[in-house]
Amino acid sequence: MIDLIKFEMAKITKEKIFGGAFLIMLIVVLAVIGATMYGTNLISGTEGERYAGQETADRNAEIANAYAGDLTDAKIADILSAYLQSTQENKRQIAAGEDNRDNFFAAFPYQIQNTFISDKREFAQQIDAAFEEHQTLSLSDINYYSIEDLNFYGAKNGTSPVQMGNNLPWSQLLETVGRAFLPLALFLILICANLFSMEFSRNTMPVVATTKFGPTKMIYAKIITACVITISVYLLLQVVIFLSFLYLYGLSGWQVSIQANFPWRLFDFPILLNQVQVLLISYGVQLAALLATVGFTSIIAIFAKNPFNSLAIALGVFFAPQLLREFIQNGIVAKFLNLFPINNGDPGTFFRALASGETFFTDNFLVNISLLLAFFLLGKLLFDAIICWRMKQLNFS
Repeated sequence: MIDLIKFEMAKITKEKIFGGAFLIMLIVVLAVIGATMYGTNLISGTEGERYAGQETADRNAEIANAYAGDLTDAKIADILSAYLQSTQENKRQIAAGEDNRDNFFAAFPYQIQNTFISDKREFAQQIDAAFEEHQTLSLSDINYYSIEDLNFYGAKNGTSPVQMGNNLPWSQLLETVGRAFLPLALFLILICANLFSMEFSRNTMPVVATTKFGPTKMIYAKIITACVITISVYLLLQVVIFLSFLYLYGLSGWQVSIQANFPWRLFDFPILLNQVQVLLISYGVQLAALLATVGFTSIIAIFAKNPFNSLAIALGVFFAPQLLREFIQNGIVAKFLNLFPINNGDPGTFFRALASGETFFTDNFLVNISLLLAFFLLGKLLFDAIICWRMKQLNFS
């Protein structure tokens, strides 16, 4: 069986379609890394892009780490006060034509004001009005939320066990992982459609049926080969993404809680998870989703018996749940659609879905993620069983 698996692996990887598709996928993923982790978030300043690349990442980390630790109303007030003061000072510098080297766009305090300021438009208008009247605003002039107002996990007496800090790098890493899911899924659908239907399209299945391996052992080898390709390519891409992240940011902010990943707005997420745990869960969900994707592509290929037809049908089945979710956003059907791989590629999306009984089946995150993983893995086993059954029913005489 090992030799047969090696044979199937060599046969599919020598196909021109494999090399071409892999190269295109890799280029797309590298472009995603460049756009997401090395993009506009790493450029700050007003003229000449005075801060860029590593310098921006380091300054963002320095500012965020200064407030790292337990989330408290006192820290939020300090951040907002400093942000308000620097914003007003920068306006005065710009108006006076002064060199504003320190007009640095710090993502962390911006996320804080975007989260806690109750009315952003009013906030901007207050700053403009105070500037016109040559006055200086203080935090007491601004309306902002407390952590209890936003229902943060464990908020009580102005404190919470939620850990805040340098969340921006991990937000970008998770966003990159999410964006890389689709090109990888499309690559695997293309390869598996070809892997499982090539014997039929080339009319070599009757020949295979007369060998000592027979079609049954051959299909076992193809199933294992598809899984090996899926896991190997997934791990390879995630290593590339993570090493790019590590080179630019290091591990700063790993301890930040999911509730303090402010753009996700999961303030009341029911359990405490740090960024490493969030990343590992994301890997597990994505890999299980890809294995399920490979499973349904394989079964379609066995029945369609033609690479082009297999690919067309598999792509339609893959994208259909996402299209349907645009029209069906509530009710049991919407919850069922949230089970499918296409709707679980982005970590932020599936963490939000699994956090609530309104979007998933229960209010218990651990139960929901167990249901999701069971759906993917049992689906994969079911697809493989149907493929083996189908091969036994075919008559090659």
